[in-house]
Amino acid sequence: MFGYVQPLKPELKIREFACYRSYYCGVCKALGDGYGQVSRFTVTYDAAFLALLNSSLVEDGERVCFERCIVNPLKPKPVVRENAAVRYAAAVNLLMAYFKLKDGWRDERSIPSLLAFRILSPYIRRIRSAYPAVYEAVHEQLGRLALVEAENVSSVDAAAEPFARLLSIVLPAPQQGKTERRVLEWMGYNLGKWIYVVDAFSDIESDIRSGNYNVLVARYGKDTHAWLSGDDISSQRNGENTPDQNLGQVEVSGSVWQGGESKHAMLDKEGASANKDGKNGSGRQDRVNKSVCQGGKSFSAWQTRLDRSAQQDEKDKLAVRIMEESRKEVEFILNTCLAEIGKAYELLDIKRNGGLLENIIFLGLPYKTQMVLDERGEGDGSIQGTRCKARCNSGGDKGGL
Repeated sequence: MFGYVQPLKPELKIREFACYRSYYCGVCKALGDGYGQVSRFTVTYDAAFLALLNSSLVEDGERVCFERCIVNPLKPKPVVRENAAVRYAAAVNLLMAYFKLKDGWRDERSIPSLLAFRILSPYIRRIRSAYPAVYEAVHEQLGRLALVEAENVSSVDAAAEPFARLLSIVLPAPQQGKTERRVLEWMGYNLGKWIYVVDAFSDIESDIRSGNYNVLVARYGKDTHAWLSGDDISSQRNGENTPDQNLGQVEVSGSVWQGGESKHAMLDKEGASANKDGKNGSGRQDRVNKSVCQGGKSFSAWQTRLDRSAQQDEKDKLAVRIMEESRKEVEFILNTCLAEIGKAYELLDIKRNGGLLENIIFLGLPYKTQMVLDERGEGDGSIQGTRCKARCNSGGDKGGL
């Protein structure tokens, strides 16, 4: 997962924040107990939300223990233990991390990704045995997502569909009843679409730099193949000029070099001086030739760096243009998803931790949306002042842990 689903911390009560941390630590501990200590490095905020939501829909209370952790070995922290929802969230978290690492090796040939997913492979077989339907669904939908990328799909809805369906399948835990499952599936569908679009908008600049697929780049930047493939640099190396540059004439140290003519001019000047002196003309001529050769190489390297810098500037301008042109559509999609997520939540019979869940859904998600759209990055500020309004669920026990 991506770690986008978080509470808005300044609006949380102290006991609500403690409850949230206990579920986060519970997922982390469940990963270590069931799938090895290395798997604990994959824990995400999304998994904590998954555990919290499913646990809040069942009658069984949380069993909270105070335990130490390698990150904080001195002071014991509350940890939710022996909870089916927490174990399920840990399995889903590791499954998603595994496929992400596998894609990293396949797409980028990343050695760390290869080593990590090899280490996790034996535990994935255990998850497949415990949750076969979830494993098959994740594998199938991620395969469809790979096809979307391979086909360079430019429709935002079509590109987001596989991940939306994936979240609709994994959000309901196996112990949920039929009614709760239908509501959670619709919530998961819209949450998956929200995550996909938020991630695509956030990664426009980095995806243009790396040349990776991004549906918003495919939709709003269809005329940018040359920039993304680096054709302009290769053409310059072949002696061709780009539309934005004319490097046939470059001013260096107050003089004008025009292609190869500058080398011949230097050679003639130095050669004439050598003949005039009448001493060591041949040796000096060799030194002149060597100097001209080295100067030509230095100029070529400098020219290549200049070309790359110009190309990077063009990519940065392209990213800004795509973000501006796509902002209105992205904002509409994200706000629509948030509205549907809120409606689905209000249909759930929340047994406990209602205040914390409402913070995540009605404050945390809108705040994250606004941060992404305004390009303000991460922040922990108050929701007050943004265009998002908090809404409250009238049903369910508001009690915290």
